[in-house]
Amino acid sequence: MKQVRVAVLFCLLSIACVTNEKPMPTAPIVAGKTTAITASLVPDPSSIEFSDNGVWHRFTVQASEPVRIVVNPYKPDDLWPLEAAARLEITTALNKSNWCPAESSDYETLTNGEDIYLAGCKVGNGTVELRRAIDGSLLRTYALSVDTPAAEVVSLLGGATIEMVWIDPGTFTMGAPATEEGRREAEGPQYEVTISTGFYLGKYELTQGQWEAVMGTMPWAGHDRVVSNPNHPAVFISWDDVQSFIRRLNDAAGSEVYRLPTEAEWEYACRAGTATRWSFGDTKSDLRDYAWYFDNTWNERYGHAVGQKWPNPWGLYDMHGNVSEWVRDRYGSHYYNGGSPSVDPQGPNAGSERVIRGGNFDIFLQYVRSAYRAGYSPNNRSAAVGVRILMTR
Repeated sequence: MKQVRVAVLFCLLSIACVTNEKPMPTAPIVAGKTTAITASLVPDPSSIEFSDNGVWHRFTVQASEPVRIVVNPYKPDDLWPLEAAARLEITTALNKSNWCPAESSDYETLTNGEDIYLAGCKVGNGTVELRRAIDGSLLRTYALSVDTPAAEVVSLLGGATIEMVWIDPGTFTMGAPATEEGRREAEGPQYEVTISTGFYLGKYELTQGQWEAVMGTMPWAGHDRVVSNPNHPAVFISWDDVQSFIRRLNDAAGSEVYRLPTEAEWEYACRAGTATRWSFGDTKSDLRDYAWYFDNTWNERYGHAVGQKWPNPWGLYDMHGNVSEWVRDRYGSHYYNGGSPSVDPQGPNAGSERVIRGGNFDIFLQYVRSAYRAGYSPNNRSAAVGVRILMTR
């Protein structure tokens, strides 16, 4: 399995950012007749198992004098998104967004007993340095790594490739609780579903470049509310069109290895072990970090290049917003109200519509929740509807 080169991002929650472009001096420490300087973070950051999900870990400074914290590497907001990026923020309380301000300043000074917070906000490796506040001398370096799901790079027709993330089998609670803000009747009642067999799912929504390489067509060309770009999601593709795409892949593979995910498989992968409104939690203000939706596309009403926002805990990008995604099931507003299978449900046997999931750039935040579901005619085409492909092992 090939490990794909991915972005690097480490965050210390703060009101300020630190950049490698303004390095601190590294003069040697001379103790002389004074007591040796000590500085550490407790627990040891290099012993923590970080994951690519933005979960914050608290560390306490233990130091005999004030210290400054440096995270490497760092790229400022005006260069985001890049394939190699990092951010630094420092504070004593988790009380703000984990995005850096546009203007970065010098290093924050921390004293003994103060708390800082560290999260793996993108994937890759990095370091945290403790330096003397008085002269910037390096006291200690912690090497960090973030464990992220490895993507399988699969060759498609026409020279294109697609990155697929392995999803282990498991059990989850499907649907939204009655108390969830924005919940619709068709999203409940909740019930336990088991996905008995693992599968690969597209790390990103299918792109225009991938569609064109396989099909030789550009169905989005000439339409409004779409940017023609190989890295943008393929849109103006109906459910029926997608079946033609999948048949072409399977014919080339010589077996039925590609298909759409079922609705249950899609929600299982979207939630990625969570039970909150979105895969990152319940905080509305954090949604802009993970999704393109109405509030942050008011002057850009189109599907954006895939993978610009943060992924969910299983390394899948744009599961919330950007473009809605076709799934395999027919739509039934009451299918999950009772009587549906608890193991690998396939949706109702009859119905004129197919399910779309995930929400898109043109709708409000309540419609990009993990549980949100809607029906759409299988021959409809839209600037706001695309697809994510599943591959069996």
